[in-house]
Amino acid sequence: VERDAEGTVLALAPSREGGSRESLVYCEVTRVSDPDRLPEIRSELERRLTDVVRVTDDFDAMRQALDETIASLDRSGERFPDRRDEVGEIQAFLEWLRDGGFVFLGYRGYEIQEVEGVPSVSVEPGSGLGILRDESASTFSSPVPLAELPAGQRALVQGGPILIISKTNASSTVHRRARMDYIGVKRLDEEGRIVGERRFLGLFTSGAYSEKADRIPILRQKLDRILEDSGVAEGSHDYKEIHTIFNTLPKEELFITSTEEIGADVRTVLTTFGSDEVRVSLRRDPLQRGISVMVILAKERFSGEVRKRIEDA
Repeated sequence: VERDAEGTVLALAPSREGGSRESLVYCEVTRVSDPDRLPEIRSELERRLTDVVRVTDDFDAMRQALDETIASLDRSGERFPDRRDEVGEIQAFLEWLRDGGFVFLGYRGYEIQEVEGVPSVSVEPGSGLGILRDESASTFSSPVPLAELPAGQRALVQGGPILIISKTNASSTVHRRARMDYIGVKRLDEEGRIVGERRFLGLFTSGAYSEKADRIPILRQKLDRILEDSGVAEGSHDYKEIHTIFNTLPKEELFITSTEEIGADVRTVLTTFGSDEVRVSLRRDPLQRGISVMVILAKERFSGEVRKRIEDA
């Protein structure tokens, strides 16, 4: 990192890992008068620019990992006809991600296998790409016995749906500052047992957030089930209202929430129309990384002050 006499210019050229090109990044910052902060600034610049380089260099490899995941699901669909519809919708969702719905930032594979007779989880050697390239930083760089995992995490590793959509605790250092989206696809053996996971980290694109939810794979399937469970007639007033409510719920909530829970939220909104009541629902993240709160109240009772009070509460 270099500074001019006024201390306002910083320029940093990150090394290209395994490549022959070199990039120069130029930026200007307000003078930093505290000398103790300079090492921190330098460290953060290096870390974040290294992430940019890794994500850029591994972009094609991450897309290839996604294509391989889609192809592996073909085999799962053939082996397990009863899961063919589920697998087909997952493939459509992954293709939607590939075709502009997702900014790929990292990929890593995980294996479940016996180590000294104990079922354990470990990183698939050499699989790390992008921001997940450094496999030594993973909790599972060395095998971790399933019995040592928290009960909720162990249940998710050993069972549950093939597709996992969630949020990470960590914020992205690339593209935009936000908690990253986590897409996990379980690997099944010939008997249908879970033997690993292919994990992608990234961010849903602005295009993904602007697209109507009922047109997005996985979400459209959830809506169909909610409509079926509700028993409403196609084209009826309630049928149209359920569509409208579903499309106005936050997409990140729709992705990570079960169909049953979304259906309950939709029914809550539907039955609150015309009411002066305030309704509140709480829902724990299935990965136990937080809680979602939904507050429903009449539009005329809402204001900026009310929003702030809700946020504080």
